[in-house]
Amino acid sequence: MHEAVIAVKNSEGKLPDEFINIATTECDGAFGFAMATPNGGLFHLAQEADPASASLMTKETQEDPQCSSNAVFFYQKTADKVHADDLQPFVVLRDPSNQPLLVAFYEGEWEEEYTNLSNASPQKHTPEFFVNQTYVVGKIADIHRRSHNLEETIKELKQPSTFKEISKSLRKDATSRFVVTFVAANGDIFTISKNDKEKSFNWGYVSQSFGYEEKPEVHT
Repeated sequence: MHEAVIAVKNSEGKLPDEFINIATTECDGAFGFAMATPNGGLFHLAQEADPASASLMTKETQEDPQCSSNAVFFYQKTADKVHADDLQPFVVLRDPSNQPLLVAFYEGEWEEEYTNLSNASPQKHTPEFFVNQTYVVGKIADIHRRSHNLEETIKELKQPSTFKEISKSLRKDATSRFVVTFVAANGDIFTISKNDKEKSFNWGYVSQSFGYEEKPEVHT
């Protein structure tokens, strides 16, 4: 399993420096980011990054006025040089002009099929790469084909029956955790997960906190 954390920032807050420092240190190797743009598009970034670089990119991005809306940051530990196709987020749905409509971030423990594909891969692709390529992209394409409408596709993805099907297909076993966070071009950010490590704060939520806790404000 590749250690990772998905951090969802709401429009009212920013990831605190302390959490950024913890996340980039625990998950040293790759950085990802995604948010909807005001013109109805999607901006997404994925690259290799050491803790200092990932921390700087996070802080600079949060200071950009265009990042005042909801957004997702992603940090992943990589033992070796990561293949470019393994960097997250992954585009899971495009419009007819090939512009991204929906991207996804993944972290957790995956069904054995995907880890076996990863172990057998000559390119050493991650299990998340195979989760995305061999299941999620096709599943979403099937859903989208019924309406050709992003909002309707998202609505179906949020249905309990869809969650149950995706969970059964992706999780390693009944006790393992998994997290899939989607960012849509219409600004919707939503998560499909079975995750006892998720933590919520006034600025957003994270798939795991690595012990980070909010300190109460001291008024003098």
